[in-house]
Amino acid sequence: MIDDTSSQTSSSSGRGLEWDCLKEFYDEVELDEVLLTKIPYNSIRSSHSKTNCNLRIVCKVDKHKMHQETRLCKGHKIMDENEQIDLSCPVRYKVIRCQECSIFKLFQNNQHSIDCEDIIEYNDLTHPESHVFGIHPKVKLILNDLIEKNVLYLKPLQAHIYLNLDDIMNGEMKGLPMPDKNQIKYYIRSYRNTNHVFSNKVEDVKNLIKKYAFNNEMEEIMPFFFGLNHDEFNEPLVGNGESQENAFRIGITSKKLINQIPMLLVKNLVFHLDCTYKLTKNRFPFMVFGFSDFSGQFHPVAFALVSHESSSDFDWFFGSIKNLFMTLGIVFNPVYIMMDASDASYNA
Repeated sequence: MIDDTSSQTSSSSGRGLEWDCLKEFYDEVELDEVLLTKIPYNSIRSSHSKTNCNLRIVCKVDKHKMHQETRLCKGHKIMDENEQIDLSCPVRYKVIRCQECSIFKLFQNNQHSIDCEDIIEYNDLTHPESHVFGIHPKVKLILNDLIEKNVLYLKPLQAHIYLNLDDIMNGEMKGLPMPDKNQIKYYIRSYRNTNHVFSNKVEDVKNLIKKYAFNNEMEEIMPFFFGLNHDEFNEPLVGNGESQENAFRIGITSKKLINQIPMLLVKNLVFHLDCTYKLTKNRFPFMVFGFSDFSGQFHPVAFALVSHESSSDFDWFFGSIKNLFMTLGIVFNPVYIMMDASDASYNA
């Protein structure tokens, strides 16, 4: 069980039950490890994520939503002659998780029965798989590394196949329970929501831009943003797209895509630039820049999300990608660039 020295004496009541706070955590992995190893045979009875968070004053002000789950002790079984009898235990646990401020609390109601305490004392970790519910904390760490490498496009089936590879099964996953496809699907969705991957707020977009800012040591396949100006505090300046003066413009590419350019310029291949639509909530035009090879196959080089598709947006894109190439030591001077007949692209 949890050490008394780390337990708190504060209590919280809800729906007529008195809850004693066992411990407050600032790391969700530590909380999951406690639920897995220190509190035996507990199972989730209910879980929901629409409760207003009241763990901190800032949570109330910023209207955080916390995830709350109720857990029951599964009790134990005894044999009465040839009959198996299930004995219940009155203990309940409440787990509160606020991802936005990284606060996690564990509460307990009632005490274990005497027989159940005997089971806990002698058999707590004998069968750790018997009280694993949800994804094991160590499997979550593996999934986190995998998601971060492909945060936008990773599919649950790809993650499930990766976890079942022989090298992973005999290495990082050895001895750990394998999550099913639905567990992986909901975990990836939760990860993206927590990290605001698909958020429509300007501040969340700025945080994503800072997270994937260009640096020379990043992996070749890691995407990064370009074409952004910064203020005196080195914060990216991002418009909301409501007007041309407050236009939204960001470019996206990777080292692997950019490193194709020197070879292509020698071959005088045709570059293309065009826009597509209805890919975002705001239906902003999405620019695609790439080239066609001799077999007619198109290969992307860079992308951009803009709010208006005006001539100034095309001017911004050409200037930004040229500055990016200069930063990487690439002389970009294509012979042919093919675009559609729109006035905006023609004037640029």
